[in-house]
Amino acid sequence: MQNVGSDHTTYVYMKIRAMETIAKLLETRTNLHGSQEFKCPDALAEHYKPLTCRFRELVSKHSLIIMPICAKLIGCAVLFLKVRQRMYISTRAEELYNQVNRLFDVQL
Repeated sequence: MQNVGSDHTTYVYMKIRAMETIAKLLETRTNLHGSQEFKCPDALAEHYKPLTCRFRELVSKHSLIIMPICAKLIGCAVLFLKVRQRMYISTRAEELYNQVNRLFDVQL
């Protein structure tokens, strides 16, 4: 307003021209009340998207890669637990064997 001065017609003309330029650059839509409003550009909307939404999109886009990796990780975890349990059982059996041997050695 300061650069235009107090001339109302110049201000209105510049405002109309600016709105026409913006309307050419941005998409418009009609809202529920029937008035035109500008749509948010996709790049700007992507910038303000919540982190949880971005995570869901990432998972859905790469699900063919994520599923086999998760299956392999679960398989490795199960295998690790089975091996660990067998090692525990074998060491426990060895401890019991040694205790029984010491018990018999003491009695003899």
